[in-house]
Amino acid sequence: MGLLDELRQRAAIISGEQENDAARLARNAEDVEKALRRGYSFFLELASYLNIIKPENKRSYVIPRLGSIEGMYQSDFFVDYRTTLGLDNRRLDYFYVRYTSSADRVIERQVDFMAAEKLRTVLWESHVEFTQQDARNEQERVVSGSFQVPCRIRSELIFKGDYPSGLIIVACRNVDWLGRDEFLYDSEEIQLSLLEDYVRFIFGEQNTVRQHGRHQGKV
Repeated sequence: MGLLDELRQRAAIISGEQENDAARLARNAEDVEKALRRGYSFFLELASYLNIIKPENKRSYVIPRLGSIEGMYQSDFFVDYRTTLGLDNRRLDYFYVRYTSSADRVIERQVDFMAAEKLRTVLWESHVEFTQQDARNEQERVVSGSFQVPCRIRSELIFKGDYPSGLIIVACRNVDWLGRDEFLYDSEEIQLSLLEDYVRFIFGEQNTVRQHGRHQGKV
């Protein structure tokens, strides 16, 4: 085989690989777009019902040095999306679901100075509203803090598409606990059974969100 023939063969192999990669990326992008639209449509309709029903949040959110926030009901469900520019059109980048769990009461706690610093940090990081009044000694040094915390938790789920890999990343804040979780799914796993399981997850009912799909535990 001459040099020209050898180069022609190598070029054909590389060209074929590039075509296969392009086809794979196109399939992944199509699957991700469909999965995001499927999820968005589901939660958009769901939100209209839940804002009427105002379901109970069956969880108890524990905050160290404060206690438990529980007995809340969910409202203010809001669903929206953001787009990004694809190769030839705009496509969904992600959609999000936001809601509030609340009860008509305020938790009051007085803690010492060191505990007050830690409690304030936890509340800030958890996006929990509160007011604080400091008590000072004769030297005007803060010795304790009195906290008033309304029973109100704001939660969010973000479903984001990773178009090259064909994956869906679900980032949750203040849903299962006062903190963050992240779950990873193949786009074809975003089906009705999983979406309904996320509703149970939001309600604080028994669910398999942490076990669903082949990627959990790998994020």
